[in-house]
Amino acid sequence: MFDNARDGNSGGPGFTTASPTWTSSTGTLGQIKAQPLVFGGAVYVVTQNNWVYALNQSSGQLIWSQNLGIPPTGYTCGNINGITGTPVIDTANNVMYLVAAITPAGGGISNTIFKINLGNGGIAASASAQFPGFDPRIEGQRGALALNNGRIYVPYGGRIGDCGSYHGYIVAFDTNLNQLGHFTSTPSCSAGGIWAPGGESVDSAGNVYAATGNGFCGATYDLQESVVKLNASAGLLNNWAPSDWQALDNGDVDIGSIAPTLLSGGLLFQSGKNGKGYVLSTSALGNGVSSNSGIPIAGAGECTGSAAFDGANIYVGCQGGLFSLHLSGQSFTLNWQRNNGIWTDSPIVAGGAIWAIDRNHNLNAFSPSGAVLYHASLGASANFAAPSAAGGMVFAGAGTVVKAFTLNTVVIPGGYNILTSFGGIYSFGDAQYFGNLIDHGYPGPAIGLAETPNGGGYDILTTFGGIYSFGNAQYFGNLIDHGYPGPAVALSMTSTGRGYAILTNFGGIYTFGDARYFGNLIDHGYPGSAVSMAYTPTGNGYAILTDAGAIYTFGDAQYFGNLLDHGYPGPAAGLAYTRSGKGYQILTKAGAIYTFGDAVYYGNLLDHAYPGPAVALSDTP
Repeated sequence: MFDNARDGNSGGPGFTTASPTWTSSTGTLGQIKAQPLVFGGAVYVVTQNNWVYALNQSSGQLIWSQNLGIPPTGYTCGNINGITGTPVIDTANNVMYLVAAITPAGGGISNTIFKINLGNGGIAASASAQFPGFDPRIEGQRGALALNNGRIYVPYGGRIGDCGSYHGYIVAFDTNLNQLGHFTSTPSCSAGGIWAPGGESVDSAGNVYAATGNGFCGATYDLQESVVKLNASAGLLNNWAPSDWQALDNGDVDIGSIAPTLLSGGLLFQSGKNGKGYVLSTSALGNGVSSNSGIPIAGAGECTGSAAFDGANIYVGCQGGLFSLHLSGQSFTLNWQRNNGIWTDSPIVAGGAIWAIDRNHNLNAFSPSGAVLYHASLGASANFAAPSAAGGMVFAGAGTVVKAFTLNTVVIPGGYNILTSFGGIYSFGDAQYFGNLIDHGYPGPAIGLAETPNGGGYDILTTFGGIYSFGNAQYFGNLIDHGYPGPAVALSMTSTGRGYAILTNFGGIYTFGDARYFGNLIDHGYPGSAVSMAYTPTGNGYAILTDAGAIYTFGDAQYFGNLLDHGYPGPAAGLAYTRSGKGYQILTKAGAIYTFGDAVYYGNLLDHAYPGPAVALSDTP
């Protein structure tokens, strides 16, 4: 998983139809419990018999395979073995981290963390994922791993049957697989497993959040039935438990059956086997038992796996089906219930739809309003299974194989909006107009523009750092809220629509929501005055434009030329990547547009004698 917020939001354009594309044919995969991972044109799959496979994303053909050892015997109870928890990929270094239960020389059980080279499947490093006092006979590594700022997090819980005096653990490692510390739930008693398949979530400050299950502690509260907040080395910072934690304990009703999902505005969503939802403030968990008894989700039954969030609505899979909840502050209301009565797990948001696998082994896609968009039988699937999406495709583990589906996307010619300093918006091609500063009397001057991924709205940035939202654009904060220095010069939204970055004239970048930082002009001593920036469609990089028309790329951003290369007149004012990431347009202050790579020209201010000066450009899907 790359999604540290555990919000299951892969973004991407909408689709009209989907079609089965391939089924893996290696024949020896073994049972798949973990979520497939997609990166760099490959689908990575791990199995209960300790095989790791890399499959070609387009065809499903085998690229490489690696066996990590013989799954052990000798467990006290339980039904999982081998590799069960979803691995995590370090995209910057082209490696994957995972934990496998193997039989060491001399027998027994060893939970071992592996670092796998994604280029050839080779084992780059391995180390014990256990520590003194850890009993591998009664611990299960079910939850997904997480990676943040060079730290890897591995969760543990009990095994089915709740045998022995197990605990919930989160173990922190560095990327050389040195252990940095571990968290223990129920330190004075037992149980409190951290077993939710979604694992733990990590916020932008590096804080780790996990949910624990029931404890065997009698009337003593000892971090069971809780959400815990940990530091980067897995030390406890804060914790929260619902008011009825003891009743939940007594009934084996785990809060920790679903992973915490980070929402916008410093909030967190938690649910559990009790069929309730909780919206918590990550900065004010309360350090103990709260008076919060939760909001019932009517008809839910047990909720399991992981949830998804599209910026406005939370999607949660439960015993009673798939539920859409509309977030409102620290509360929510029910939008709809689908798959009524069919246990549905771990939804994701991709291609403008909510995708989920039910326990009748079907892959389902629903629109945000709840309309059925697609339905396909997988033939087999694991409990808690989560699909994955990337590159216009959806992937699902189906027993011992992976099945892939292609999304046939809506074809829209495209276009862009141009913003002028007085706050006017001029639309070209298929770009839509949703209002401007002038319509509402908002103060300017305007300086930045960022469009939502589906073209349904935009945010306008002013030079003093204020943000004004139009259409379906969302607000995630501004320079003023945080006292960040300006003046602001540009705004760029991420591919999910769940965050943006603000660029200042000295080249500094400030990120909000799920926006990520990859460097700036100052870090590298690059010359020029920054005037614009643009995230790539993956959200894994951006380019910065200077007033002279030079382009500097960071992360996975690609270079396709600049004004200087071609002697085009400036000064430059705006930059927008195409939705393929294979080109961009550069806007000048006079209102001219110059295209590079696969970018298309739809018109400019000069063609229509629209007044300027132009200050920003946003591309429309």
